[in-house]
This record gives sequence, structure tokens and C-alpha cells, in this order.
Amino acid sequence: MIKVEGLWVSPLEIEGILLQHPAVMECAVIGAPDSSNLEKTLAFVVTREGYEPSPELEGELQEFVRSKTAHYKYPR
Repeated sequence: MIKVEGLWVSPLEIEGILLQHPAVMECAVIGAPDSSNLEKTLAFVVTREGYEPSPELEGELQEFVRSKTAHYKYPR
């Protein structure tokens, strides 16, 4: 479990959502400190064939997770 903004987040929940996206073949979610030293979720993603990692895909994946769960849970 990862404590984000004082609330517990299950990495498995976020991984399950990411795996629903057509670009994601594999993923892992961990807790990592941000610039303010506060814990945030961080996702490592392996893309499927035909998808290239890019800032646009990163934003799309963040929005995808944000649309399916609480705003504080999405990977940074």
C-alpha cells in the first residue's frame, strides 16, 4: 500500500486500470517522493507493439487512470 495525500492507495488497483488501456502490455506501480518529498504513485509501463512511449502517451495514461478512480491516485 502507498500513502498518498494521507490516504491509502493500492498499487494493484492502479495497475489493473492501466492494463485496461490498449497501449499497456505490462506495468508496475510504486510509491515515490515528489519534489516536496510527499509520496505519489509512479508507474512503469511496457507498451504494446505499435505504441511508442511519448509525453502524449504519458498524459493519456494519466488521464485514463484519473477518469476511472479518485484524482489523487493517478500516477505522476
